[in-house]
Amino acid sequence: MGFITDRRVRRAPDAEWVLMYRLGLSRQRIAALVRVHPAVVGYHRVIARRRDPGLETEHHAAAAVTAAKAGPSPRGPCPSGGDHHLDYGWGPVPA
Repeated sequence: MGFITDRRVRRAPDAEWVLMYRLGLSRQRIAALVRVHPAVVGYHRVIARRRDPGLETEHHAAAAVTAAKAGPSPRGPCPSGGDHHLDYGWGPVPA
């Protein structure tokens, strides 16, 4: 008898997750949508970035367009004041 597991085996990088990331979704948001730990999405993202160096640029461009359309977040600015605010779902950093 073979080894039985209930976990789905995924080849990295998962094409669907890479597409969502390319379209501007954050690692946290993708993880929530597909119900996996954010670190799993991060692992796939790292492999995808090694294969496609332009992925990060496309992600930031798409995230900026999405943030501009959405307007300010009801949560307010990122508490750390960093430029990574889009990765965590906070609105645009105030000027």
